[in-house]
Amino acid sequence: MNGVSYMIPLVVVGGLLIAISLAIGGHATPDGLVFPEASFWMDVNNIRVIGFKLMVPILSGYIAYAIGDRPALVPGVIEAGWPTTDRSTAPRRAPGSSAPSSPASWPGI
Repeated sequence: MNGVSYMIPLVVVGGLLIAISLAIGGHATPDGLVFPEASFWMDVNNIRVIGFKLMVPILSGYIAYAIGDRPALVPGVIEAGWPTTDRSTAPRRAPGSSAPSSPASWPGI
């Protein structure tokens, strides 16, 4: 439960940001509410996206912290946040598998 308590503020603030930005800055279209390009409310929505992308790494980091104390916090955050950033540096996966095919296929090795 340690990771969940640190993740809750990101969920709450992200949810509030999307609700406020859609209620105030969203325009009704046949496809639903949309934001005008390059508007303040689009920027608020983009901040919400960042918050939601941080939820899993924060959860993972503090679960690792509960298991391995402070030395495990940053590796837990980085390991979970790595796939959400630059996919060109992520290890290649074997087809149909969630594990890397082999360390030899990792970039830089």
